[in-house]
Amino acid sequence: MSSPFFGLDIATRSLRAQQTLVDIANQNIANANTPGYSRQQGVVSETMPYPIPVFRQSGAPGQMGTGVEVKEVNRTRDTFADFQIRNQLSGQGRWDARSGALTQLEAVINEPSPTGISALMTKYFSAWQEVANSPSDTSEHRQPDQGPARRPGQSGRSDGHQHQRLREASRKPQHPDLAGRNRRDEGE
Repeated sequence: MSSPFFGLDIATRSLRAQQTLVDIANQNIANANTPGYSRQQGVVSETMPYPIPVFRQSGAPGQMGTGVEVKEVNRTRDTFADFQIRNQLSGQGRWDARSGALTQLEAVINEPSPTGISALMTKYFSAWQEVANSPSDTSEHRQPDQGPARRPGQSGRSDGHQHQRLREASRKPQHPDLAGRNRRDEGE
């Protein structure tokens, strides 16, 4: 023994370890109803033993224990559930960011509105549906995209004018091989 107070030193270490465990238990009880709190648990282990001077120093016999201490405090959590929560929160953040970007985009392009792209596309396809419903009636064979509505950004041009420009552009091939294909498709 190193001193006459060796027994008191072991008792002191034991009391400190037990006081730490009581503090951890108090904290667990105080936070029992706190959302997101996980229970804590103290890990108690022995301290380094005191070697007694003997003729052989093998380490096993001839040592005297010196007490215990709290090595670490662990949270008792389910690692699988924690991983799933972190993964889902990450996904939620990604979708929240996309939602915010799309909300800003809606504000910029003024959609949905009676003069927006969606309304024009609905009107356009409805006109084509009318043509498809009565193919023999020639009064329905007008250009489906002509009408009083204007595309966003157009003030004086008619939709028919834009359609005419698109038709002319489609007849001009961008590549020489396309000219033969266009003639073949048109029956020339």
